[in-house]
Amino acid sequence: MEFLSQLKEQEAVISGEEALAWGAHLAGVQFLAAVASLPGNAFIASLLEIGKFPGENLAWYSNGKSAIEAATGAALAGKKAAVSLRGSELGLALDLLAAISITDWNGGLILFCVDDPGAWFSHNESDSRALCAATGVPVLEPCRIESAFSLPGLAFQWSLQFRLPVVLRYTSGFSQSSAERVQIETVSMIPKTKSSLNQRHILLPKDVPEKKVDLQRRLLKLANDFSSSQQNRIIGEGEMGIIAVGDVARKTTDILDFTSNKIKMLALETVFPFSENLMDSFRENLKSVLILEEGEPVVEREILKIAARKNRMPKLSGKFNFVVSRSGEIYHWQLEDILSQWNPDFESDSFYFSFEEPKDQNVAKSFCQTLLFDPALEIFEEFLAAQKQEQKIIVVTNPDCIMRNVGKRNLKIDISITPASSIGIAAAIAGQKPHTTVFAFIGDGAFFHSGINSLIDALYHNTNLIVMIFDNAVAASAGYQPTPGSGINAKNRKTTMVAIEDILSGFPLSYYKLLRDDFDDLADVLTEAFAGGGMRIIHLKISYKPLFK
Repeated sequence: MEFLSQLKEQEAVISGEEALAWGAHLAGVQFLAAVASLPGNAFIASLLEIGKFPGENLAWYSNGKSAIEAATGAALAGKKAAVSLRGSELGLALDLLAAISITDWNGGLILFCVDDPGAWFSHNESDSRALCAATGVPVLEPCRIESAFSLPGLAFQWSLQFRLPVVLRYTSGFSQSSAERVQIETVSMIPKTKSSLNQRHILLPKDVPEKKVDLQRRLLKLANDFSSSQQNRIIGEGEMGIIAVGDVARKTTDILDFTSNKIKMLALETVFPFSENLMDSFRENLKSVLILEEGEPVVEREILKIAARKNRMPKLSGKFNFVVSRSGEIYHWQLEDILSQWNPDFESDSFYFSFEEPKDQNVAKSFCQTLLFDPALEIFEEFLAAQKQEQKIIVVTNPDCIMRNVGKRNLKIDISITPASSIGIAAAIAGQKPHTTVFAFIGDGAFFHSGINSLIDALYHNTNLIVMIFDNAVAASAGYQPTPGSGINAKNRKTTMVAIEDILSGFPLSYYKLLRDDFDDLADVLTEAFAGGGMRIIHLKISYKPLFK
């Protein structure tokens, strides 16, 4: 607890992800399943420094579905279980989350879920809050770094009380934020978890309608608890009101003098289920309300539903009437523009400019600077240039380090859409265009994530495809976390190595070639694969010890 004492006594600086890690530790997390992600790596690194996780109780998982499955099992076994993942990973586990929410169990599962408004680190701006609302999973979101110490404990309290998984959503902006002289907020009397394994847990289709009704009852009771939660703070007084959700509340506080502007703000941390009682008490005597949130208008949509049933609601402004942008992170300078448009009398003593705001994507790029496959890409580029022009060739890859390094050369890439999708997309193109040679590029992290499933389907469908696997034993674009092929676990200790070449040895491939460290023969291998048919795999492997940063 040395660092915690330092925070209390000195001017130590702590980031949003570090504060969340301390919150998880203080809440007593006993099992954590992590999916490689950026942001998210600082959260895991901090937990490894301050927490004790015996055996594989803190471990990397290949994708969000497998991570949530593992954490669910740990929770059923009586552990305080957690998951760390990107918001986009929730899409893989919607069926699982919906089923957990209506299953009879004891609870004790929270998900630390990072969203990326502005797509500085990721491939889209998916909003995990909308997915959670669709599956009946409660959502909390810290408005300030101090809250990150207490929210994990509260999440466990509510999970155990209402027998629900709880998502603690934070944004890339919050992960990069920092504060000093923070006042530590903790939660006392977190209930102990109990094993649910002394009873059967079988969800039958015939029981689902009744259990969905019970889920709605529990969510209504939870919303009532949210209405009196001290996590939601009201700042200032006036006839103009702001509802600021999560990290945007911190930014609003940075630029707004609530007294001189006569504005009242609700800093909202209990996002879903939205509390109608909380809205009713806040809106009293207000003439206008501005709704600020990063991502989809999730909270604004709930408020508009309330407004449709109520009389004498204040004028509402937000994303739906385009006062607030529907996409991207909301920066300080943008907030000043929004507040000026919403309230012409708005005054601020501080000034922010677009060029001063940090561009977090530089952090993501730095993890790909040491890519060791440049010689192979150069040989592939020369190979493409030597082919006859009448021979149609399409190259499909993923938005990972390979794609980020393409800008260094004139390598022809035709399609790059979303992580781990290259084999599935390329296989379908090859099936529809039989006279076209299609290449699919994939890294080992994406292969383990879900690329292997697409490869199985492509083999099942007798697809003519050339797959090039770039295997360096790490998820480089997500922060250099080890993959199953590394033989290294989350604690940088040796574990069972799941080698891709061993997996592929049981696949009915028409051509397979492994080139380890030395790519001098790659030109000849490309020529052989190009002349053949069926499923052809070129496996480029670098003996590289993963180093989690």
